[in-house]
Amino acid sequence: MKAQQELGLKAGLGMSKLSGTFAKYSDFKKWEYPAPSFHVGGFYNYNLSKNIGFGAELLYTNLGGKQSYQKNTKDSIGNMSMQQYVDFDYHMSYLAIPLYVYYDIKKVRINMGIQNGFLLQEVNKQTTTAIQNTDTIIVFVNNKFQMNKYSVGIKVGAIYKINNILSIEGNYWFYKTHDEYPSTWKVQQVIFGLRYKIYPKTACATCPGGF
Repeated sequence: MKAQQELGLKAGLGMSKLSGTFAKYSDFKKWEYPAPSFHVGGFYNYNLSKNIGFGAELLYTNLGGKQSYQKNTKDSIGNMSMQQYVDFDYHMSYLAIPLYVYYDIKKVRINMGIQNGFLLQEVNKQTTTAIQNTDTIIVFVNNKFQMNKYSVGIKVGAIYKINNILSIEGNYWFYKTHDEYPSTWKVQQVIFGLRYKIYPKTACATCPGGF
């Protein structure tokens, strides 16, 4: 039987989160929050048999996270002398290349593999607030933070076939990276989206894959 190939476009929206501690603020209390995330790109599938195949994608993906740090400083007699608040809004853009194997169960396709990320841009929006006595100082800074230029992590997902052209999917990407201080970061991304197959337009029920 002749192997079947598939080619298409995809896009999705979701959430992402960075977990870790910015080294400079290791003695502060910390809170972590998710941030919006998205990706767009294309996919290629090669069916090795009726139910098993290999997939590769080329994506532009944007992810990030938010963190808040707080520190209260007291004087020698125990009175509050200063309150410091630091808020970070991280955003990173990647050229991502997922590589995975998949298994078809009727209209559902389960996939698992790795996702390579090549960092294109990183932005850190920082707000620092210091309250001392009756004075309040607020400083806004937009700067780059030097993350690893290459990251690789696990990628798992599931696809549900609506028809021969359109499918819906969910994906999870997890990886670790470091900044220049160095601080270690764990990054998670969950994306839900649509896949549009441009080749072939119809699926042969008797062909391998037939998805």
